[in-house]
Amino acid sequence: VDTAILFSQAAIERLCWSYCVERAKTLTKDQFKSGGMTAASRLRHLFRDLSLPVEIPQTTRNVLPQHLAGLDGMQLITQIRNKLVHPSTAAPLAPDTFYEVWKLSMWYIECAILRIAGYTGNYANRVSQGWVGQVESMP
Repeated sequence: VDTAILFSQAAIERLCWSYCVERAKTLTKDQFKSGGMTAASRLRHLFRDLSLPVEIPQTTRNVLPQHLAGLDGMQLITQIRNKLVHPSTAAPLAPDTFYEVWKLSMWYIECAILRIAGYTGNYANRVSQGWVGQVESMP
């Protein structure tokens, strides 16, 4: 799960580059570079361009430690990624937290790809799905 979180953030950043810099041109190469914007800001920019929510769904928020519950999804993903890459002496997180953040990041990737592809129908929401076959409208 740890490695999956690292790759998830990289995938969202790649989607951001492809969509915001190369396709929609809502960001410049300089803005995207390190020092131009924070990673969370770049990711948030992509989701704003795609009209997708960055709020953490309540089902995920319920399992987060209190100090992470006030973040948006992009801040959460980048903070957890940074915690994995740059370990500190801060209190360790429960294994469930890493799993939920990975699941959330995969949901964001799926929503972004579906939106970029122009899909507007129903989909299975991996974050809130209660049973196999349950679907809902795209956000």
